Amino acid sequence: MVDLLELEERIEKCHKILSEHPDSQIFAALAEAYRKKGELDKAFEFCRNGLRNHPDYGAGHQIMAKINFDREMYSEAEKELLLAIKLDGRTRLTEQLLSRIMIKRGEFKEAKNIVEKLLSTDKKNSILKTLLEEIQKGLKEEKKRGVVFTPPEELTPREKKPAKVIEKN
Repeated sequence: MVDLLELEERIEKCHKILSEHPDSQIFAALAEAYRKKGELDKAFEFCRNGLRNHPDYGAGHQIMAKINFDREMYSEAEKELLLAIKLDGRTRLTEQLLSRIMIKRGEFKEAKNIVEKLLSTDKKNSILKTLLEEIQKGLKEEKKRGVVFTPPEELTPREKKPAKVIEKN
């Protein structure tokens, strides 16, 4: 559960730092606090403005990916996440967010591969178990409807080569 008082204090501290140091990377923490508070427009604006000054700040791109995910802009979330990975490398958190994006985009098999790999080293992780359950439900629905998802050949950027959905007759 998010503690609103803590978020408000965090937001206030970040604003103070930004007012004293406008080029600070604290924009990312501020954007994340606004995201957690549910103020996605503010989060987006602070993160976008901060990334203009710090385009190579991987953590900023990862937060922008979370913001876009919460705004249900999954293609944009994936672009930002892949940029964060390019800048800072893959982590368990980036892999988990990538799997969540894939689930929302209906890429259940790809998401399952990532989640199973993460679970292999963290078998008791309840978040990963929940993601795997969501994936299994999606795969069952896909099978029931007779839909086959064909992912693009390359991982980035997806928009250059859109995924194909083929209905089984």
